[in-house]
Amino acid sequence: MMILENCRILDVSDSSLSDEISIIIEDGRFSRIESNRNSNTTSDVVDLGGRVVMPGMIDAHVHVVGVAKTFSENQNWPMSLITAKAIPILENMLRRGFTTVRDAGGADWGLARAVESGLVTGPRIFFSGKAITQTGGHADMRSLTDSFVGCHCCQLPGSLGRIVDGVPELRRAIRDEFRKGATQIKLFASGGAFSSHDPITNAQFSMEELTAAVEEAFIARTYVMAHAFPDIAIDRAVRAGIRSIEHGCYITPDTARRMADKGAFLVPTLAVFDAYKEEGEAQHYPQGTIDRSTELLDRSRDAIAIGQDAGVPICFGSDVTGPFHGRQSREIFLRSEFMSPSEVLRSATVTNAEMMMLAGDLGVITPGAIADLLVLNTNPLDDISCLYAPGEDGYPRGIDMVMKDGRFIA
Repeated sequence: MMILENCRILDVSDSSLSDEISIIIEDGRFSRIESNRNSNTTSDVVDLGGRVVMPGMIDAHVHVVGVAKTFSENQNWPMSLITAKAIPILENMLRRGFTTVRDAGGADWGLARAVESGLVTGPRIFFSGKAITQTGGHADMRSLTDSFVGCHCCQLPGSLGRIVDGVPELRRAIRDEFRKGATQIKLFASGGAFSSHDPITNAQFSMEELTAAVEEAFIARTYVMAHAFPDIAIDRAVRAGIRSIEHGCYITPDTARRMADKGAFLVPTLAVFDAYKEEGEAQHYPQGTIDRSTELLDRSRDAIAIGQDAGVPICFGSDVTGPFHGRQSREIFLRSEFMSPSEVLRSATVTNAEMMMLAGDLGVITPGAIADLLVLNTNPLDDISCLYAPGEDGYPRGIDMVMKDGRFIA
């Protein structure tokens, strides 16, 4: 048992701040919340001196093994090197206050288990395994002159995806990812932002394939997340029953209303486009990539506004990879330019937890929930920059301590 005394809970659901209270933690979960007391007990007692505590944050779109400059380069690296590079990335995510992440392609049960067992310090990982793409889709990283076509077991080690065509192949691939422990399935349902061979305007996979993926996930009691940029791809994914739309830059009001009716969630990712825009030239990315990033950043802001107007739940994701992992918290800053602090905090906590089918377990400080929290020296409702502006150590200046599973780990 651990008791946290003299702290004030920030309720991200209604933006209220409690009086000073005590939080009792047992077996890695919040057990009770009581009136403040100075305990005389054999339990571990931590006096937080009146500081604010809030739930640990969730980043719902990461690629923790996306360590190379490009995904095509990544797939040719050995997993030993990729894992070695992923370890500090995970630790830094946790130090930024992200106690949970949802990996959108590439991570596997080994890395998730290494974190779970304490071998690696990092946020808990809900991983999709290899993301599912069609021939010529966004995760088909073969060059234009590469004619080799391999079976599903021939994927290169560092690939973030696997190529399938047709309903039988797709079902087999999804079942195989579930066999290997995937907690949800990721599909590429449209072209990519910076692809050379699959235009961003393209929709991918047939309706039969999209529907089959949803059915397989339903049978496994989980859901599908879909990379989708153009409105046509978003609309087709939503009609097929896909729960989580990633990016969604070109969504229209009609499709947003359909999303709301279907109970689908939108996961915009502003930080990745901002990274290419701000640092693309220094990192020697093509000028076309840098130019497109500006448009996609603007369209991401529009997508959030359209989604909010239609009543679509807005989730939090960053999607930063390669040289940009350190810009993860920038997503908070970018959203705070046009969203209220409470909207940003909800997206990174309770809304993400609901989307991930983990409502009541994550994103809240209530009895029964997993004991993840941040100890802050500032109320982020008054100054949300405390969650992204760096302090002397390079991590957000407002975060004094990070708790995960009932233990202070940073």
